[in-house]
Amino acid sequence: MINPNKSAWDSFFSKRESYYVIVTLKNGRKIGGKYGLNSVSSSYPSPKEIYLEEVWKLKDNNTFDIIVKQTEGILISESEISTIEFYI
Repeated sequence: MINPNKSAWDSFFSKRESYYVIVTLKNGRKIGGKYGLNSVSSSYPSPKEIYLEEVWKLKDNNTFDIIVKQTEGILISESEISTIEFYI
């Protein structure tokens, strides 16, 4: 299917749905978080960024453990991201 959005990134995030995510950075570190209605992702053109409104600690098996208290979220640059996994 041909999509009028400039990129798959823009198409996916334009849906404005909420997900729990695991962001794997290029250095191998994994960050758990919530992409919700107060989260933001930049759109075309690059560099893209994603702001997650919640940060979560992950267990060793990459499942969500507990929310990190006293944080207002996290901003991650596209240049640091290897993959993003989305969970409902």
